[in-house]
Amino acid sequence: MAILRKIFVNIVLFLGVISFCNGQMLSKSETYIGATGGATISKVGFYQQVHQSFVVGINTGAAFRYISEKYFGIEIELNISQMGWKEDTTFFSKNLTYIEIPFLTHIYFGEKTRVFANLGPQIGFLLNERADSPVRDYFQQNTPLQRKFDYGFAFGLGVYVPVSRNVFQLEIRGYYGMNDIYRARKEDEFQRSNNMQAVLSLGWFFKIH
Repeated sequence: MAILRKIFVNIVLFLGVISFCNGQMLSKSETYIGATGGATISKVGFYQQVHQSFVVGINTGAAFRYISEKYFGIEIELNISQMGWKEDTTFFSKNLTYIEIPFLTHIYFGEKTRVFANLGPQIGFLLNERADSPVRDYFQQNTPLQRKFDYGFAFGLGVYVPVSRNVFQLEIRGYYGMNDIYRARKEDEFQRSNNMQAVLSLGWFFKIH
């Protein structure tokens, strides 16, 4: 995971440099507030391997978007999101509910209808975990999460359409966690246990100015 963390930091710095170098100031900045909601599918990247399939959840929250440069802006969100995993062999599943804060670079193309990409770091704090029966004698089934704080990288693609001062958008987003949810020392059960998630969401934004 140390190599992944270095890659993560380098990507964030690279995005910042690109935004600084290529930005062209708009004659009038754009500020939006909005709300999003959608469905999630999630797994955990266990190593040693745990045979699993996606667990389905929801994602909902509020967002602030500010665009002062042509093709570039920033977006900050506050979301409630469900992650977790479902095991194929034992039919066990664990549902994890996080409060998430993504800090995103917003890149767009187009004047009215816009195609966009959101990408950047994301942090999360575990609010609740729920294990669904049957629970058997496996470490990940009986042990609560040992690390409540999560961080990683989010990347999304989407399109939005303006209607007067309203904006309606569709986005698909992926998240790759850089932190393990269980300790990952040599003597521990897993050497890796990071969250992985995909989100399909609809959003509504209102243009303040």
